[in-house]
Amino acid sequence: MRRLSSDQRLRPYPVKSARLCGFTSLEFAVVLVIISIAAYFLFEGLLSTQAEAERRGFEDNVAALERALSYELMSRGTRGEITDHTLLQRENPFQWLSPKPLGYAGAYPAQGALTPGGWYWDSRHAEVVYLPKMANRIQLSSLGHTRLADTNASTPKKIPEIRLRIMLTGSGHARLEPVHPFQWQTH
Repeated sequence: MRRLSSDQRLRPYPVKSARLCGFTSLEFAVVLVIISIAAYFLFEGLLSTQAEAERRGFEDNVAALERALSYELMSRGTRGEITDHTLLQRENPFQWLSPKPLGYAGAYPAQGALTPGGWYWDSRHAEVVYLPKMANRIQLSSLGHTRLADTNASTPKKIPEIRLRIMLTGSGHARLEPVHPFQWQTH
């Protein structure tokens, strides 16, 4: 028969040695790797969701501007105010929107600060301009080649812009057409 030590006699349950309790370094490293992988995929999903939300917000604002332009075009026609509808192409369409889109900075030169996610009216070129929040999620097509907007912090560059020009369809409607083709990268 085995003799019990005084500690073992006082405790009615068996005691494990200290080296058997807790995590080993290997188990801890495996848990850290699993948590890191999960965090990476959650972060990527969040970025993708933000890009999709920005794209949808942009499209909603463009649709609202197009409706306001079409309404103004039809209103002027029914009141007999103008016969030259091309004058509408040189007017700031934001004046017919209430409320203005978030980030609207006014007419160029902008009254407010130009920030990513902001809108302004460039009266010199008669264009609606949007500055994307996530410039690296916009694929610009200009001069026959495509590229993702460059956001390299080492070289200060101008924020890429999405420029839209007012086009009259002839059926009492107006559209905003991109000056330079672009595509949203949401993946």
